[in-house]
Amino acid sequence: MREVVIILSVHKERGPFRAQDLVDVLNDVRPDAIFLEHSQTEYERFNGLEKKATGLYLVNNQVPVFPCGKPICEKEMLEYYRKHQSLSLIFERYSSGKYRKKYDFHVCREDLEGFSYLHSHEYGQAQKWLHDEEEKIVTSIDREEIYQIFQWCSELQRKRESVICENIEKSVLKNGYGRVALLIGAEHRNSFLGVAKGSGSLEVEWSCYEC
Repeated sequence: MREVVIILSVHKERGPFRAQDLVDVLNDVRPDAIFLEHSQTEYERFNGLEKKATGLYLVNNQVPVFPCGKPICEKEMLEYYRKHQSLSLIFERYSSGKYRKKYDFHVCREDLEGFSYLHSHEYGQAQKWLHDEEEKIVTSIDREEIYQIFQWCSELQRKRESVICENIEKSVLKNGYGRVALLIGAEHRNSFLGVAKGSGSLEVEWSCYEC
């Protein structure tokens, strides 16, 4: 059985999210190869946390690194950011006090605990609760255009995740890797696990790294 370990990250160093901390996670996993959610073009332009941590890891560990994401044109990316921002404003305006309290606590734990929180069971639970509440919000305000934006953003994310999953499984089976790591933004945790576990491959096992 081949194994893919999903390592959650943020794209810029901040607070407790430092490159060396991500290197420590990679040292614990000891992958035969490292995959990144970025497309090749994005990776070449990208100078964030994952690229820095990967470079540090490669100093002492010679493993291949594969950007494996689906390229997105600049126009589509700008549209995604614009629509995502409009959803954020909707959630801020229409959310309940319970949602805001849960969201603030979630962000606070990220800022205080860093990767240890990202890779905890509680993180996945909180992410699911917040997503479910957000879907309730866009449904309850009864504005079809807002719900369509929510669905469009979710579908674009699922398409990107499906391509990443397919590319990794093909590479793992082709090259015979025993254990590889995928570095991906933490916001993908639950949705990507759903895509990966529904891929249908009986030769590749997916799991999320846990501290």
